[in-house]
Amino acid sequence: MTALDLIRELAAAGVTHIATVDGILELKPASRVPSELVPALQSCKPELMALLEGRMIPALPRELEPLIRAASTGLLSRDSMQLESGIVSDFQEYVKAWALAYLLGDRAHVIERLGQAVRAWKTSRLN
Repeated sequence: MTALDLIRELAAAGVTHIATVDGILELKPASRVPSELVPALQSCKPELMALLEGRMIPALPRELEPLIRAASTGLLSRDSMQLESGIVSDFQEYVKAWALAYLLGDRAHVIERLGQAVRAWKTSRLN
């Protein structure tokens, strides 16, 4: 099982938060992690950590990579950000959520949302 397969399985089981915090894998709610996935979590942990920390991003369009890496490493603002589609209250979490959706396969819609985020991020860095 690959890290992406594992993320899909966890999401299907109802795990809504998959992240790394200070080098520790965080899954919430933990009660939703199926016990049969624990061995896969242990064996895939290095790949999963690399993926979540932005060290391994599969097939992202090149223009999205810097934004996803910044979100994955905690370098984006957690403040609100004005996007073309409206205001998001926590920009970093917004980007991370859409990046996870991308990994899970909803690519066309995600590319549009992350494209808006890239444009807002570039604009905010110019000001």
